[in-house]
Amino acid sequence: MASLAADAQQAPKIAKVAVLFPSNPAATAHLNEAFKQGLRERGYVEEQNIILERRYGEARVERISDVAAELVRIKVDVIVTATDPGIAAVKQ
Repeated sequence: MASLAADAQQAPKIAKVAVLFPSNPAATAHLNEAFKQGLRERGYVEEQNIILERRYGEARVERISDVAAELVRIKVDVIVTATDPGIAAVKQ
């Protein structure tokens, strides 16, 4: 009976978190590192128990809207963004 219970257990779900940065990778590298550090402090390690999907708006409002729509399509668990254009695009 014990082996049936073990077989029925599923691996814990790995959260897929999207981070929508307003600019480009070079300009937001410090923000990306700070976010990852904060996650590590809370026990989340990228590719072990969390997946990070990073996207960049390249400082263009129309691009931010397109990227936000893409993140919704790929069904991430949560989208993190910190700018008014990013928040508006995700709400849309």
